[in-house]
Amino acid sequence: MINKNMVQSLVTAGLILLALYLGFAQFGFLGGATVLVLVIGWMLWRRRGMLHYKAVEKFFLSGDMENMRLHMKKAVEADPENAVLRSSIGFLYLKTGSPVEAERMLSVAIAKAKKPDEKYNAQMMMSLLLWKKGQVNEAFELLETVMESYRTTAAYSTMGFFHLERGDAEKALSFNREAYEYNSKNPVILDNYGSALMMTGDNAGAMKVYDELMKLEPSFPDAWYNYGRLLEASDREQEALRMYQTAASKRFWYTSTISRDEVEMRLSALEEKLGIATPFDTAVSADAASAASTASASAIDGPDDATFGHMTEGSDLNAAAPADASPASMDDTDEKEGQPD
Repeated sequence: MINKNMVQSLVTAGLILLALYLGFAQFGFLGGATVLVLVIGWMLWRRRGMLHYKAVEKFFLSGDMENMRLHMKKAVEADPENAVLRSSIGFLYLKTGSPVEAERMLSVAIAKAKKPDEKYNAQMMMSLLLWKKGQVNEAFELLETVMESYRTTAAYSTMGFFHLERGDAEKALSFNREAYEYNSKNPVILDNYGSALMMTGDNAGAMKVYDELMKLEPSFPDAWYNYGRLLEASDREQEALRMYQTAASKRFWYTSTISRDEVEMRLSALEEKLGIATPFDTAVSADAASAASTASASAIDGPDDATFGHMTEGSDLNAAAPADASPASMDDTDEKEGQPD
């Protein structure tokens, strides 16, 4: 079926070809070349918002937050009606710790959405914002409504985490099993599912899931920390220690589901229990891992559909994104969904 966007694209392509033909036919090579330059300039002008967005990605990955924020503003100024762009920028504001700017951006994205999926994606990211504000039930209800019509990896990973947050072990397990069946290769979904199995006391089942997850080498700290908890509960304390050390070496975002302090406290307690004289230097390790963890945080698009954070691992700048379990690891969600046009 030919949709409206396809028709618009075909009409635009036809007009461009007609302009080029007339330029060369009526005015020769010089006229045709002039038309070609004008067409290229017009196409770049139309895509100026996306060009700034690409700069946002570049500065995010390099850690240049000042220039990243500058181009975030320029991207929106250049294409203010693009709801997908606003959603992605809003998620990035949230991931990097600016919830007020995120809420403003996502509210406008929801209002300006021209397609249902654009609105659902923005609402999914708004649910992450509500979660960060401590409004877990409101976040859950909003995403539950969205998922009646919109089911993606990012939506599953985010809702899976919300189920864990609400504390109903059986419902959390049921939903995260469904998410696993939807996408068994997504690190956030695997982390959520493993956590749900732990919540219900099925440590053996959780171990199988985390074995799958560790093969994917997740970039977000939550996965390593949760696996460490499982190993510690299974009396595999030396292995748990390494997991906590790895978690502490990862980059933490505003959307992470755990804090660096939580990881360091757990790590210190286990080191003391094992009688380790020289504590793990998490600050040094975090600095050493900064470049690697930043490079892996590629979910600028938001929750998988736009994925950043553990929710995030998405879309990720991701994962997305959310993207981002979810909030924290958007970096590992599918960073193609919800990417700005």
